[in-house]
Amino acid sequence: METWFERPKEPGYVEIDLVHHSGASGKGEFIYTLTATEVSTGWTEVRALKNKAMIWTRRALDDVYCVMPVPIKKLHSNNGSEFINAHVKGFCKERGIGFTRSRPYRKNDSPYVESKNWSMVRAYTGWRRYDTDEELEALGNLLKLVSMRHNSFMPQMKLATRKKRVGKSLRPTILYGNLGEIELVSGRLSHAYEKKIRRLNYD
Repeated sequence: METWFERPKEPGYVEIDLVHHSGASGKGEFIYTLTATEVSTGWTEVRALKNKAMIWTRRALDDVYCVMPVPIKKLHSNNGSEFINAHVKGFCKERGIGFTRSRPYRKNDSPYVESKNWSMVRAYTGWRRYDTDEELEALGNLLKLVSMRHNSFMPQMKLATRKKRVGKSLRPTILYGNLGEIELVSGRLSHAYEKKIRRLNYD
Protein backbone atom coordinates (compact mmCIF):
# COMPACT_ATOMS: atom_id res chain seq x y z
CA MET A 1 0.00 0.00 0.00
CA GLU A 2 1.32 3.45 -0.91
CA THR A 3 0.03 7.03 -0.83
CA TRP A 4 0.85 9.81 -3.30
CA PHE A 5 3.11 11.51 -0.74
CA GLU A 6 5.30 8.39 -0.43
CA ARG A 7 5.79 7.95 -4.16
CA PRO A 8 9.21 8.87 -5.66
CA LYS A 9 8.88 11.46 -8.45
CA GLU A 10 11.41 9.87 -10.80
CA PRO A 11 11.01 8.13 -14.18
CA GLY A 12 9.47 4.67 -14.13
CA TYR A 13 6.56 4.99 -11.68
CA VAL A 14 3.24 4.33 -13.43
CA GLU A 15 -0.30 4.76 -12.11
CA ILE A 16 -3.00 2.60 -13.72
CA ASP A 17 -6.80 2.72 -13.58
CA LEU A 18 -9.90 1.55 -15.46
CA VAL A 19 -12.69 3.76 -16.83
CA HIS A 20 -16.05 2.05 -17.38
CA HIS A 21 -18.25 2.64 -20.43
CA SER A 22 -21.49 1.26 -19.00
CA GLY A 23 -23.74 4.23 -19.70
CA ALA A 24 -26.70 4.56 -17.35
CA SER A 25 -26.71 0.86 -16.38
CA GLY A 26 -23.94 -1.31 -14.97
CA LYS A 27 -25.69 -4.55 -15.97
CA GLY A 28 -24.07 -7.05 -18.31
CA GLU A 29 -20.71 -6.76 -20.01
CA PHE A 30 -19.36 -3.52 -21.44
CA ILE A 31 -16.09 -1.98 -22.56
CA TYR A 32 -13.49 -0.45 -20.26
CA THR A 33 -10.50 1.81 -20.91
CA LEU A 34 -7.16 1.18 -19.24
CA THR A 35 -5.31 4.42 -18.43
CA ALA A 36 -1.59 4.24 -17.61
CA THR A 37 0.24 7.45 -16.60
CA GLU A 38 3.97 7.73 -15.96
CA VAL A 39 4.22 10.06 -12.95
CA SER A 40 7.38 12.08 -13.62
CA THR A 41 6.84 12.73 -17.34
CA GLY A 42 3.04 12.68 -17.67
CA TRP A 43 3.34 10.22 -20.59
CA THR A 44 -0.03 8.46 -20.79
CA GLU A 45 -1.29 5.48 -22.76
CA VAL A 46 -4.98 4.55 -23.00
CA ARG A 47 -6.25 1.20 -24.30
CA ALA A 48 -9.73 -0.28 -24.83
CA LEU A 49 -10.60 -3.54 -23.02
CA LYS A 50 -13.43 -5.87 -24.07
CA ASN A 51 -14.51 -6.23 -20.43
CA LYS A 52 -13.05 -6.36 -16.92
CA ALA A 53 -11.62 -9.87 -17.29
CA MET A 54 -8.04 -10.32 -16.07
CA ILE A 55 -6.79 -11.55 -19.46
CA TRP A 56 -7.72 -8.27 -21.21
CA THR A 57 -6.08 -6.19 -18.48
CA ARG A 58 -2.89 -8.26 -18.82
CA ARG A 59 -2.91 -7.93 -22.60
CA ALA A 60 -3.32 -4.13 -22.41
CA LEU A 61 -0.48 -3.89 -19.86
CA ASP A 62 1.77 -5.89 -22.20
CA ASP A 63 1.04 -3.36 -24.95
CA VAL A 64 1.65 -0.36 -22.66
CA TYR A 65 4.94 -1.88 -21.46
CA CYS A 66 6.18 -2.14 -25.06
CA VAL A 67 5.41 1.49 -26.00
CA MET A 68 6.18 3.34 -22.74
CA PRO A 69 9.31 5.41 -23.52
CA VAL A 70 10.82 5.00 -20.03
CA PRO A 71 11.52 1.70 -18.23
CA ILE A 72 8.67 0.84 -15.86
CA LYS A 73 9.93 0.31 -12.30
CA LYS A 74 6.67 0.19 -10.39
CA LEU A 75 2.91 -0.03 -11.05
CA HIS A 76 0.40 1.58 -8.71
CA SER A 77 -3.32 0.73 -8.90
CA ASN A 78 -6.53 0.94 -6.92
CA ASN A 79 -7.95 -2.09 -5.10
CA GLY A 80 -10.01 -3.45 -8.00
CA SER A 81 -9.96 -7.18 -8.76
CA GLU A 82 -8.90 -6.35 -12.34
CA PHE A 83 -5.48 -5.38 -10.90
CA ILE A 84 -5.18 -7.40 -7.68
CA ASN A 85 -4.88 -10.82 -9.30
CA ALA A 86 -2.43 -13.48 -10.46
CA HIS A 87 -2.25 -12.15 -14.05
CA VAL A 88 -0.99 -8.70 -13.04
CA LYS A 89 1.24 -10.22 -10.34
CA GLY A 90 2.80 -12.47 -12.99
CA PHE A 91 3.22 -9.53 -15.37
CA CYS A 92 5.16 -7.59 -12.72
CA LYS A 93 7.21 -10.58 -11.56
CA GLU A 94 8.32 -11.50 -15.09
CA ARG A 95 9.63 -7.96 -15.71
CA GLY A 96 11.00 -7.14 -12.26
CA ILE A 97 8.38 -4.43 -11.70
CA GLY A 98 7.28 -3.44 -8.21
CA PHE A 99 3.56 -3.21 -7.41
CA THR A 100 1.67 -1.05 -4.90
CA ARG A 101 -1.98 -0.19 -4.38
CA SER A 102 -3.95 2.73 -3.00
CA ARG A 103 -5.70 2.85 0.33
CA PRO A 104 -9.37 1.80 0.11
CA TYR A 105 -11.69 4.62 -1.07
CA ARG A 106 -8.81 7.12 -1.44
CA LYS A 107 -8.78 8.34 -5.05
CA ASN A 108 -6.21 10.99 -4.14
CA ASP A 109 -3.63 8.20 -3.84
CA SER A 110 -3.60 8.10 -7.66
CA PRO A 111 -4.01 11.76 -8.67
CA TYR A 112 -2.10 11.66 -11.96
CA VAL A 113 -4.06 8.86 -13.61
CA GLU A 114 -7.36 10.13 -12.19
CA SER A 115 -6.84 13.47 -13.97
CA LYS A 116 -6.10 11.69 -17.26
CA ASN A 117 -9.29 9.64 -16.95
CA TRP A 118 -11.16 12.86 -17.69
CA SER A 119 -8.88 14.70 -20.11
CA MET A 120 -7.93 11.67 -22.23
CA VAL A 121 -10.93 9.35 -21.89
CA ARG A 122 -14.22 11.00 -20.89
CA ALA A 123 -13.51 14.15 -22.90
CA TYR A 124 -13.41 11.99 -26.06
CA THR A 125 -15.80 9.12 -25.29
CA GLY A 126 -18.44 10.79 -23.13
CA TRP A 127 -20.66 8.77 -20.79
CA ARG A 128 -22.65 6.59 -23.20
CA ARG A 129 -22.58 2.77 -23.16
CA TYR A 130 -20.19 0.81 -25.40
CA ASP A 131 -20.56 -2.96 -25.51
CA THR A 132 -20.34 -4.26 -29.09
CA ASP A 133 -17.37 -5.61 -31.05
CA GLU A 134 -17.73 -2.76 -33.57
CA GLU A 135 -17.59 -0.19 -30.77
CA LEU A 136 -14.59 -1.95 -29.23
CA GLU A 137 -12.68 -1.69 -32.51
CA ALA A 138 -13.64 1.96 -33.03
CA LEU A 139 -12.79 2.87 -29.43
CA GLY A 140 -9.46 1.05 -29.67
CA ASN A 141 -8.48 3.00 -32.77
CA LEU A 142 -9.63 6.30 -31.24
CA LEU A 143 -7.71 5.81 -27.98
CA LYS A 144 -4.44 5.04 -29.74
CA LEU A 145 -4.79 8.33 -31.61
CA VAL A 146 -5.60 10.13 -28.35
CA SER A 147 -2.41 8.73 -26.80
CA MET A 148 -0.36 9.82 -29.81
CA ARG A 149 -1.88 13.32 -29.80
CA HIS A 150 -1.26 13.87 -26.09
CA ASN A 151 2.27 12.46 -25.99
CA SER A 152 3.71 13.66 -29.30
CA PHE A 153 1.78 16.76 -30.40
CA MET A 154 0.33 18.62 -27.41
CA PRO A 155 2.61 21.42 -26.10
CA GLN A 156 3.61 21.05 -22.46
CA MET A 157 5.54 22.91 -19.75
CA LYS A 158 7.66 21.02 -17.22
CA LEU A 159 9.55 22.38 -14.23
CA ALA A 160 13.18 21.21 -14.61
CA THR A 161 14.91 22.86 -11.64
CA ARG A 162 14.03 25.14 -8.75
CA LYS A 163 16.82 26.60 -6.61
CA LYS A 164 16.99 28.79 -3.52
CA ARG A 165 19.76 31.08 -2.33
CA VAL A 166 19.75 32.63 1.13
CA GLY A 167 16.03 31.94 1.48
CA LYS A 168 15.24 33.51 -1.90
CA SER A 169 13.80 31.48 -4.77
CA LEU A 170 15.73 31.90 -8.01
CA ARG A 171 14.06 31.84 -11.39
CA PRO A 172 13.13 28.20 -12.15
CA THR A 173 14.19 26.37 -15.30
CA ILE A 174 11.16 25.38 -17.39
CA LEU A 175 11.24 23.05 -20.39
CA TYR A 176 8.80 23.52 -23.29
CA GLY A 177 7.68 21.16 -26.06
CA ASN A 178 5.78 17.90 -26.36
CA LEU A 179 6.47 15.22 -23.75
CA GLY A 180 8.98 13.40 -25.97
CA GLU A 181 10.97 16.55 -26.70
CA ILE A 182 11.05 17.51 -23.02
CA GLU A 183 12.46 14.13 -22.00
CA LEU A 184 15.09 14.24 -24.77
CA VAL A 185 16.57 17.47 -23.38
CA SER A 186 16.14 16.55 -19.71
CA GLY A 187 19.16 14.23 -19.72
CA ARG A 188 17.39 11.64 -17.55
CA LEU A 189 17.08 8.85 -20.11
CA SER A 190 19.46 6.15 -21.25
CA HIS A 191 20.64 6.11 -24.88
CA ALA A 192 18.31 3.20 -25.68
CA TYR A 193 15.24 5.04 -24.43
CA GLU A 194 16.28 8.26 -26.16
CA LYS A 195 16.26 6.30 -29.41
CA LYS A 196 12.81 4.92 -28.54
CA ILE A 197 11.37 8.41 -28.01
CA ARG A 198 12.91 9.69 -31.25
CA ARG A 199 11.31 6.80 -33.10
CA LEU A 200 7.91 7.44 -31.47
CA ASN A 201 8.07 11.19 -32.13
CA TYR A 202 9.61 11.44 -35.56
CA ASP A 203 9.07 8.18 -37.49
